[in-house]
Amino acid sequence: MVKKSLLRIPHWALVAMLAVASLALVPVALATAQPRQVARSATVVLRNIAFNPSTVTIRRGGSVRWEWRDGTGLAAVYHTLTSIGRDRFSGTGAHDSGSYTVRFLRPGRYAYECMLHVGMTGTVIVR
Repeated sequence: MVKKSLLRIPHWALVAMLAVASLALVPVALATAQPRQVARSATVVLRNIAFNPSTVTIRRGGSVRWEWRDGTGLAAVYHTLTSIGRDRFSGTGAHDSGSYTVRFLRPGRYAYECMLHVGMTGTVIVR
C-alpha cells in the first residue's frame, strides 16, 4: 500500500523555493570573494619564548618591526632573529631588549627562527 503525502507541493513550486533560497547565499559569496587589504607594516613581539604573531602579511615595500619584550634584568630572555629558507633577510644576534626593523622589497615568504629556542619560528609574507 502506497501512503499519500499530506503535503502536496507541485514540482515547479519546489524548484522556485530552491531558487529563492540560493539567492540568499549570493551576498555571502560576494563578500568572501573581495580581496583583503594588506598592511603596509607589522610589529612582531618576542614574548613568552614566541614570536607574536608568528605570521604577518605585508605589502611589497613595507616593513616589519620585531620588539624584544621577554623579561628584564636578571629575568631577561635572549633571542636571535635568524632568517632561514630560500628567501632571506638580514637578522640579528642575541638580544634581550630593543627592536629591529626590516624593509621587504620583494614578494615572497620569509621564514625566520630564534636559534636559541627550538620551535620558535615565524614567517613574513610579502605580497
